[in-house]
Amino acid sequence: SVPITLTIVITQAPVGLNYASPNNFVVAMAITPLNPTVSGAQPMQFSVLPQLPAGLSIDPNTGIISGTPTTATPGAWYL
Repeated sequence: SVPITLTIVITQAPVGLNYASPNNFVVAMAITPLNPTVSGAQPMQFSVLPQLPAGLSIDPNTGIISGTPTTATPGAWYL
C-alpha cells in the first residue's frame, strides 16, 4: 500500500454563512474585523474568491476578515 494525500474542495458557501453588511471601507483606515455567522455545520476552513481588496485578509480557521485596505476598488452587486 502507498499513503496518499486527499484534498476536498467545496466551491459553494455553506448555507447560513453571513457577514454583516453593507461594508464600505476607507483606504488606509483599519477595519473593524468582520466575524462570520454560520448556522448549521461549521466550515473546516474559510477562503474567498475573488480575492479580497488589497490589504484585507481572511483567517482560514475563523473566517474573520480584517486588515487595512490599501487601494480603492469598485463596488460589486451580487444577485
